[in-house]
Amino acid sequence: MLWFARETDRPVLARQEIADVHTLYRAAISNTKSTVHPNRHTPLELLWWEPTLAAQSANLLPLHWTSQGVLPMAVMRSAWNDPQATFVAIKGGTPNHSHAHMDAGSFVLEADGVRWAVDLGTESYDKMRAAKLDLWSYAQTSTRWTTFRVGPEGHNILRFGGAYQDIMGKGEITTLPAKKGAWETRSI
Repeated sequence: MLWFARETDRPVLARQEIADVHTLYRAAISNTKSTVHPNRHTPLELLWWEPTLAAQSANLLPLHWTSQGVLPMAVMRSAWNDPQATFVAIKGGTPNHSHAHMDAGSFVLEADGVRWAVDLGTESYDKMRAAKLDLWSYAQTSTRWTTFRVGPEGHNILRFGGAYQDIMGKGEITTLPAKKGAWETRSI
C-alpha cells in the first residue's frame, strides 16, 4: 500500500500502514510490546517508506460516498478520527436483479461506538436448494423470497402490513453534492 499510495499520489490509501509503522517504531524505541504484530510485509513497508507520506496522509477525505448504477448505495459518516462518530450505509436497487434480495432501503447504522442496525448478508445457496426454493425465479410470488436472508424479514427495511417489496420497484439514491457545510470533507 505504501508503494501504491506513492505511485498514485494518494497517500491516504496507506493510512493504516503508516499508523502501523509508527506503532512498531514507538514500541521499538521504548522497548515495549507493540499492539501491531509485524508480518511478512513489514520489511517491504520499511523499504517503501516515504517520510512525506505520513504528513500527506492527513489529507482530506470525503465524509460521504455514493455509487450509482443497478444497485446504488451511499455511505456517510460524521468523522474519520472519532470512534464515537456516526456512520450509516444504505442500499438502493431492486429485488429483480441477479443475486438480489428484497433489501432496497436496507441500512447499517453505527453511532457512539454501538452498531444499532446490521444487515445479515446472504444465505448459502446450497441450503436454499436443499429446501427446494426456486432460487432463480425473481417473480413476485417466487419461493425465493420466503427464505429469511433473501426475503424482506432479514433486512432493515420499512414494511407496511407485512407486504413484500415490489420486484419491479427500484430504490434510487441521489448523490450528495461535494460542498462546504454539513457534509463537507474533514481531515482525518
